[in-house]
Amino acid sequence: MSAVKPQRKVAGQKGQVWDILYFPDGRRTITCSEDGSLRVWDLESGKQEGENWEDKDSGTMWAIALSPGGKEVASGSDDGIVRLWDIETGKVTARWTGHGSEVASICWSPDGGDGTARMWNVESGETILEPIKTGHMCVRTVHYSPDATMIATGGNNGNGESSVKLWDVETGELLKTLRANMLGEVLCLAWSLDVN
Repeated sequence: MSAVKPQRKVAGQKGQVWDILYFPDGRRTITCSEDGSLRVWDLESGKQEGENWEDKDSGTMWAIALSPGGKEVASGSDDGIVRLWDIETGKVTARWTGHGSEVASICWSPDGGDGTARMWNVESGETILEPIKTGHMCVRTVHYSPDATMIATGGNNGNGESSVKLWDVETGELLKTLRANMLGEVLCLAWSLDVN
């Protein structure tokens, strides 16, 4: 069995890279990192495009997610602020606050920390529900179900216990807790297409 070899390497981000995503054009990626910046990379040349995307005093950028329409990127960072970035300009167009610690995971509804999960209306910037108190010491990952009826959160509950929790998106009610028989914390999630 032969080893997998990278097709392209990019360099220039200072500190650890925490998240990466592909732009809809298929020729660029964007990364976020410990240095507090987002950077766009050309996949063909391996070089950075344009300037760093930065916002004052954000601290580590932990997570990024591309909007369903492919025109905006949301980011989560050390300062507990969720930022909305315009892909064309690389500038922040909105800031949503309310978390008491870092935002380590972020996702968009398919149709459009401090241990809480929050949902915002992108158009108005208003929260949709009261914060969901997940019981995780820090929510490390969050993901909408394919039918947009539930969100799943994952993290560390303290005392070495990890879990995934399923929540109703309309009410914020806890539907189910899935306990992980492992040390550490749940860092990523994925749904099967058959939600049941």
